Amino acid sequence: MSQRNQSGKARRQPHNVHDKSYKELLGNKKVFLQLLQTFLAEDWVREVNEDDLVAVNKSFIPKSFRDKRADIVYRLRKKDLDVIFYVLLELQSTIDFSMPIRLLSYLTEIWWRTLDELTDEEIQRKDFRLPAIVPMVLYNGPEPWTVRRSFREVQSGYEQFGDHLVNFKYVLFDVHRYDDPELREDANVVASVFFLDKRITLEEAVARVDELRNVLRRFSPEEFRWFSRWMKRSLLSRLANPAIRRKVSRILLDATPQEVDKLVSNLSLAVEDALKEAETKGKLEGKLEGKLEGKLEGKLETARNMLLENEPVDRISKFTGLPLDRIDELRKQLQH
Repeated sequence: MSQRNQSGKARRQPHNVHDKSYKELLGNKKVFLQLLQTFLAEDWVREVNEDDLVAVNKSFIPKSFRDKRADIVYRLRKKDLDVIFYVLLELQSTIDFSMPIRLLSYLTEIWWRTLDELTDEEIQRKDFRLPAIVPMVLYNGPEPWTVRRSFREVQSGYEQFGDHLVNFKYVLFDVHRYDDPELREDANVVASVFFLDKRITLEEAVARVDELRNVLRRFSPEEFRWFSRWMKRSLLSRLANPAIRRKVSRILLDATPQEVDKLVSNLSLAVEDALKEAETKGKLEGKLEGKLEGKLEGKLETARNMLLENEPVDRISKFTGLPLDRIDELRKQLQH
């Protein structure tokens, strides 16, 4: 595979379970490096060393937008090299066509903050260079990504003015566009997460874990822990019953690479319980809805009979509990 508030309002919670999961997962340098080395076919990727990477614990997204998206930032500093990897998590079903413009604003904010930390003398040196920024977007939506990749193309007359215009091209990690067999073949944490992070049902999710048995067995305890924590967030967000949520949480907490068969078996049983409960709940709600519909139809029939007997509308309303406008509607129907 190619390498690839001050207003007094309650504080906004992170907008997406996936954002939490990916921020936690890619917050680990080893996993982030897996992302670059597996899904990015660039010569410079081979020069990136885990020991030279430093996570930047800042978000460059304005506070007013942090309930909609999240970002991950790493800085790589080596001799004569200063690079910032900026990853924007676009984990939603709809595509934002303003992506290149938003990215430019975030990159500019990074450069302004960099300049604020330097003296005028440092900035005015002949050999001064801003840190290079490599913008990246991680997208897991089901629809094909049709947003322009080049910033130049969102500017009027870009064909005419070409290189005179401000330009950059961002890296796109498009989860749904990677082939399943290749993801299984890559056999690492990020590829396994992408393999599970498709629009699939709970049953399909467990089936995919089953397909990853041999991969998971080869994970180190640390890698397995990263994977199981990501899977925990993903699965628990789909389960409504607290007891089943606790059960699945315990299954994933206790799992080890040596007991993958047990993990798959226990997850299958837990999901089966969740599906049975959902089916039972659906049947009960259907019966209740039927009873309510039957009760309403009975009231309507009583109101019709009383109207035929020329009973006063207010008396019919009091007797049946139906609103006056509904009884008036029935009266008009009987007249026609």
